[in-house]
This record gives sequence, C-alpha cells and structure tokens, in this order.
Amino acid sequence: MKKMKLFLLLMCCASMSMAQQYYSGSVFGGQGLDVVYDTAQDSEGNLYTVGLFQTSITVGGSTVNIVGGNADGFITKHDSNGNPLWVKSVGGNLDDVILGIAIDGEDNIYLTGYFQGAGSNAFDADPGSGVYTLEQLSPIASRDSFTIKLDSNADFVWAKQVSNPSGGAANEDTPTILVDDMGNVYIAGSFIYADFDPDPNSDEIQFANNNGANGPDAFLLKLNNNGEFVWVKTLPGSGFTKIIDMQFDANYNFYLTGQFEGSVDLDPSNTASSMHTSVGGYDIFSLKLDSNGDFVWGNSYGSITNDTPNTIHVGTSGVYVGGYFTGVTDFDPSSNTSSITPLGDADGFVNVLDTSGNYVYTYVVGGNDVGLEEVTAIKEHNNTVRVSGNFAGTVDFDNDNANTANSTALGGFDAYLLELDATGAYQDHVILGNSDNEDFTGFEINKDDQVLLIGSYQSNPIDLNPFSGTDNYNNVAVRDVYISRFTTQSLASTSQARVIQNFSLYPNPANHQVTIASDHTFTHYQLNDFTGRLIQEEPLSNNSIDVSTLPQGVYLLTLSSAEGNKMSKKLIKQ
Repeated sequence: MKKMKLFLLLMCCASMSMAQQYYSGSVFGGQGLDVVYDTAQDSEGNLYTVGLFQTSITVGGSTVNIVGGNADGFITKHDSNGNPLWVKSVGGNLDDVILGIAIDGEDNIYLTGYFQGAGSNAFDADPGSGVYTLEQLSPIASRDSFTIKLDSNADFVWAKQVSNPSGGAANEDTPTILVDDMGNVYIAGSFIYADFDPDPNSDEIQFANNNGANGPDAFLLKLNNNGEFVWVKTLPGSGFTKIIDMQFDANYNFYLTGQFEGSVDLDPSNTASSMHTSVGGYDIFSLKLDSNGDFVWGNSYGSITNDTPNTIHVGTSGVYVGGYFTGVTDFDPSSNTSSITPLGDADGFVNVLDTSGNYVYTYVVGGNDVGLEEVTAIKEHNNTVRVSGNFAGTVDFDNDNANTANSTALGGFDAYLLELDATGAYQDHVILGNSDNEDFTGFEINKDDQVLLIGSYQSNPIDLNPFSGTDNYNNVAVRDVYISRFTTQSLASTSQARVIQNFSLYPNPANHQVTIASDHTFTHYQLNDFTGRLIQEEPLSNNSIDVSTLPQGVYLLTLSSAEGNKMSKKLIKQ
C-alpha cells in the first residue's frame, strides 16, 4: 500500500511539474536617449517595438542614424524569441517620435506619432531609401500628428497627417492606433484646432471647445485602408481632455481611456450628452463606443490631485484600466463607493469594469516609500491577468496588505510583471532592474507562452534574468532598450496543460515499442516502476521508446522538454 501511494504521489508531482525559467535577453541603443513607447506582434509572433532615439541604433545587421533635431522615431523587428532582425527610422531635422504601432491580419504595419518641420526641415515618413515628406503648416513650437502604413516587409505604402490649417501654435497628439480586419485605421489623442481630412483638396476642420483656450479636446479619427478620411469623433471639455489608449473587442466596439480636467462630454454626438466633472486636478475617464463611434457608456473617477491612466485592455473577465493615482480615489463610477487611499505618493492601479461599465474591483500596486508606482500594460491570457509597470522602494505586490509578496527596487525605479487570476487574486510577480531606473515597461506573450518583457533602462549593467541567475548587459549612454524572455510559473503551467491535452501514447498497453504523439518537442524520458524506482532515463529519439525488455507491469513515463517542463502518463507493459 505504501508503494502504491508513493507511485501515485510521483505521478501527481510529475504531471503537475512546472518551472519558471529565463531564456535570453537582448538590448539596443546608442549614445543618446532611446525610449520604447509601444510594442506589437505579427501573425508569426515576431516582435515590433517603436519609440524615439537621439543618435544611432543597430539591431541585427542594420543601423539607423538620426537625421537631425532632438529625436527621430524608430521601429525594430525581433523574432518571437527576442532575437534582433532589423531597425528602421523616420524623421527630419526637428523632433519626430513614433508613439504607437498596430499590425493587421496581413502583417501590414501602421504607425502613429508626431513630427515637426517644413521645407528643409520636413519630416520624411518613408523608412526606406525613398522620400515621402510631410510638412507642418503651424510653427515649430507645435507639432502635427502622422499616420504611416508599411507593408509586411516594412516598405512604405502611404503617410497622412493631422494638421493645424491656420498656421497657429497647436499640438495634435496621437499616442494610440488600431486597425480592423478591413484595414481601416483609427488614431486617437488630443487637438486644439485641426483639419482631420488628410486630403489636401478637402477639409474637415474642428475646433476644440472654447477654441482650446483652456486646453485641448480628445478625438478619435477613422481612415480607410488608403488613408482617406471616413469620420472623426470629438469629446469637448472645459479644460484639458486627451485619449491615451484604446482597444477593440471582438465586435470592434471601442474601449477608450484618457485624462481630463474640468468637465467633459463623453458622448461625441451632437444630440445627447454624458457630462462628467473632475474631482480636482486631472481625473480618469473610461468610454465605450460602438463600431461606428457612437456612444454606449462612459464614466470617470479620480482624486483631488492628478490621476493618470496608461492602458486599457478588454478581456474575457472585463475591461481593465491601469495607471496611477495620487490621492483618495473612489474607483466605483456608480453611486456606490469604493474609495482607496494610496500608500505612498503615487500608487499603481488596475480598475476592472464589466463590459457594461459597472464596477467589479480595483487592484493596487503601492508602497509606503516616496516615489511612483504605476501600471503601464495589462493583458489577459489563458485566464491569467498580467500587469507590467514600474515601482520604487518596497512594494507588497499581493493586494491583501499582509506584506506577503514584498519586493524592493534595486535602484530608482525597477520594472515588474505581476500575475493575477481571473478574479483578481495574486498569483506571482517578478522584478527586473539594477542600480538606476527601468521604465516605460511593456510586454508581449509569444507563441510559446513565454513573456517578452520590454522597456527602457539606465542601469549599467542591467540584469535581464529576473530569477536566481545573472545575465548582465551594459548601457551605452543615457537610456537604452531591453528585451527579457522568460517563463513564469503560471505560464509554464498553462503551456504544460495544453501539451498534456495533446500528449498520447500508442499502443498502450504495449509489447515492444511505444510511440509518443504530441505537438510539443520532448528531449528526454524516464521510466519509474510502481515503487518509484528509476528503471530507464535516456534521450528521446524519434518519439518512440523500446519497452521490449521491460517486465510486465505498470510504469510511470515522464517526458522532459528543453524548457524544463515534465509531463507524465501511465504506461502498461504487457
């Protein structure tokens, strides 16, 4: 009986085995400032990053150099494991930055950001050997928004701009971009006075409320696959209003989040209104529009000081908004109350609503130290919610305030990846950093269920292994960009569960040879008898095992992958 219990225990432990593991790191940057603002993946799992650089960048076998001004925009491509492939850039002789990226179903690439300049200082929107210039009508004290389409090889297709037609000083900012399955492109941000129709022979001129005297209004612009104007929606306010991030659901409804001061009408129609007033300083709004850009619901929350959203994500468990807050905030937008006080100067938050805009819960990332904790990216994957961001000092990443998951930043700001289950309960977290600042943190999950944690760093060196080992990379100068690839325990468990579903043996019972059928690659196997005694341990060849010399009986077959996962099944020898 004891032997049978041991055998069952071995089966249980082996079949549930999972491991967190670091795989590789990669960095790029030059002598100046290099900052990553957004990431995306194509249909093959390749990773793209966009941002700004100030001198030169080399990725793979390609190098780009700044044209002039303070910054140009870069786009890089890495494979799904984070290995560098190429870098391209756009820019002119003033300040030009790529803020957002989206990729369609045919792997065409869409970019948005801002530029300055005209004439000899014009912005070249073609990242290849050709030239396609966009020119500002307004003074260089302001900036225009651009949208660029590249094909799947990153070759230029078209470029459009949103400009101030009067030549007055007014910024058009677009930090976020989406593309639907028809190739329609959507950009969102803020404006004061803009012509939203990129056709030089047609106008779609809009003014911010009060002519922008108290700050910009928010807008959402739709272009078709050729970059032609379709419609624009604006959110007028009495003060500053800006859309910061947006995402589609499966039906191409829009979920948007942003920041406002004073009052704002979240209904972009001319026939109705949804007025919201800030508690004080800058507050946060969340907004749902249908696929035509028509109002569905909107809400807001904030404190008497400034509060900022950075990201919004639509998952199976709800709508997630992440950012940071600086004062006592009621995160429940209904007449009910869910007030939370930050532990320090500024704490990170994940505020969860259902798809009707009703409050579900709030998860706080914060510590008692002076400094900023913030949430910068959220993604739901296989019933696990992953959250990335930056923190300073000591933070308990478990929201129960029991100091059960404390981590202390090694320098000024460190990066973190936090994992929650679908109900918002803490699962795990990792941190990454060294003696200086790591920030602008985002992440992707690759096709092998591995995390690609991405951000900018100042530490010299930075250790890209978030676990017990060390993998140091130096910083060239001011701030460079890193990519760290690893598997967390929950990802290993998820990946393993998928493999186990597809792992079968035949024939079983077997007389001479057993064959393994799986879509996963195994490198080694071991056989234990019912007492737990090791019988065989060998490299796996051709997914088959010779069992002809084994005595009749019941065995535990354990398969091992190169990633360190172990999966087991019962094998019967006749």
